[in-house]
Amino acid sequence: MHSFVVQFQFHIVLFPVPVTVVASSALVSLASSRPQGLPAQTPLSSTCLVANTFQDLVPPSRVTPIDAHKLWRELCFHPDQVKVDYVISGLTNGFRLGFDPSAVSLQSAAHNMPSASLQPSVIDQYLLTEREKGCVAGPFLISLIPNLHVSRFRVNPKKHQPGKWWLILDLSSPLGHSVNNGILKEPFSVQYMRVDDVISGIMSFGQGTLLAKFDVESAYRNIPVHPEDRYLLGRKWQGIYFIDMALPFGLRSAPFIFSSVADLLEWILRHNYGLNFLFTILTTSIHWVLPTLLPARTTLIRASGSLRTGIFPFTRAKWKDPLLA
Repeated sequence: MHSFVVQFQFHIVLFPVPVTVVASSALVSLASSRPQGLPAQTPLSSTCLVANTFQDLVPPSRVTPIDAHKLWRELCFHPDQVKVDYVISGLTNGFRLGFDPSAVSLQSAAHNMPSASLQPSVIDQYLLTEREKGCVAGPFLISLIPNLHVSRFRVNPKKHQPGKWWLILDLSSPLGHSVNNGILKEPFSVQYMRVDDVISGIMSFGQGTLLAKFDVESAYRNIPVHPEDRYLLGRKWQGIYFIDMALPFGLRSAPFIFSSVADLLEWILRHNYGLNFLFTILTTSIHWVLPTLLPARTTLIRASGSLRTGIFPFTRAKWKDPLLA
């Protein structure tokens, strides 16, 4: 028998029938949860906007590519409708970040991290792309949102992807006066999977395991932030302001919020598409096992195709067909 593992770039992992998982360095960050700017040649100031109210930003439902109504239809028989309501409401109205303004006195950053000044074209392109997607608002000559908190940011190269970069808000700085200081850890904790458990899973299925991978594009960036929390996600670049409207990397509550969506995707694949044995990881991977190559690939195409047409933005370019482990 061939076992079949699919990796799915949506911070989750799932499986049907016999199932197996991939043992790799990426699994160190696996988890299962509880409950770009303007072209470099264009002067940024020439396209700045001036706005005075919250209403000048787009609604959360336009930030996410996830169709909340189609997702809800897939979940009509889910046993925990409170959790379903939490996710559907979050996708429609934006997710609250869990920030308690009485717990911390915020201090905005005066400058960005050194890597930002070393890669200005990367930042310009990132902001342009994110703005076109609707995930970032701006540029603004003045702060659009009253009491906008500005965090510093850095850029990191993506591993094994030359020319690709992460732009990460430092939401834990300054120490004692940051956004993350105002978010309690316990309500947003996730339980991390041990690498030993993954290895044990592989050993239980033995030789003949098939590995495959497909991604959901821009995992966290599919998740909209509630308008009342957007003031926490400001950034400043070249003297002008941008506001994040999608879930950023580096936010204390982000793994839990994202996993709440991923858990429901896992349930859909398990109960609506016959992937009987699944588990969730934080690195957006789906894994499952099927007895032969042809049914494995057919089931993968069926499940991903059904969800891609209106629910989740799968990335066909990162599809990896089944390979022998």
